[in-house]
Amino acid sequence: FLGIVVLLAACGGGTDPSCAVQSVTVTPNPASLSIGQTIPLTATIASTNCSSAPAITWATASGAVTVTPNGATADIFGVSATVGAVAVTATAKGVSGSSQVTVNALPAINLSVATLNFTATQGAANPASQFTAITNSGGGTLTGLATGTITYGAGATGWLQAPNFNTTTAPANLTIQPVTGSLTPGVYTATIPVQSPVATNSPQTLTVNFTVNAPSVIALSAASLNFSALEGGPNPASQFTSITNSGGGTLSGLSTGTITYGAGATGWLQAPNLSSTTAPANLTIQPVTGSLAPGTYTATIPVQSTVAINSPQTLTVTFTVTASPVIALTPTSLTYSATQGSANPASQFTTIS
Repeated sequence: FLGIVVLLAACGGGTDPSCAVQSVTVTPNPASLSIGQTIPLTATIASTNCSSAPAITWATASGAVTVTPNGATADIFGVSATVGAVAVTATAKGVSGSSQVTVNALPAINLSVATLNFTATQGAANPASQFTAITNSGGGTLTGLATGTITYGAGATGWLQAPNFNTTTAPANLTIQPVTGSLTPGVYTATIPVQSPVATNSPQTLTVNFTVNAPSVIALSAASLNFSALEGGPNPASQFTSITNSGGGTLSGLSTGTITYGAGATGWLQAPNLSSTTAPANLTIQPVTGSLAPGTYTATIPVQSTVAINSPQTLTVTFTVTASPVIALTPTSLTYSATQGSANPASQFTTIS
């Protein structure tokens, strides 16, 4: 509202015709207060020939404040925030003085993010902490920052560490740390009230979502591979086992460990070849015949992952080397006899093995 509010504060020597007022000074000037706050202003009069204090009237042309006079002082109450300062005037015998009063908005809580999302694997390490930045979107100073009681959704409680403020006066950061612990796979939620005794919009709610994934599991399409070759002959064709993830998340960090050879010979496998270190992948195996003597050879290869719950898994390789064929004749000679001009002798045979 606009209009001059005129309030008669006191009567006194101002009625004496010889009383003259040289100046009226209002303090403090400038002045500021928040909505709902009251501050005092004081009028000081410089006068001559006044047997008593001249009468003072207080006035303001703005509805942003109300003025309650009390003689040379007045109580100023903040009603609504102002873009600029408003004048509160004290007048005595036509001479005025004023104070420029600013009404500030109350502090208000502002969260840079109102939702934090975390992901972890069952039984694995805690996810990295995150924070929301808290600033004052109102006036004055936002102090007394604190968190209220955490409310957990269905499934589990207590999976958040105590929220941590780096300071209780804005600007501040509120750090949140979930704990994987023994949580089973699922999505968990919690809400955290962010509050201040001076904020006009306290509390504000921070929502935390925590997704716990099932762990990765190594699955081999074949847990054993069987090869055969002739002694001194070419290498057998390579074979592979497919590696897939039979669990949750992403099966990464695939590799093979140290090969363990059984009795008879070592080093008859080329280095296993992984098509990828992230499942799905193929692990190709190639035995080398070399100078291996006839016999059956075995080796085991650990298939491992940095994230799998069942790492390592074992691939067994069996390599059978057989002797080369040898022609055997029984008998090794045949003898025939016949009479000149007569019938052919009976046929004979040799057995080849």
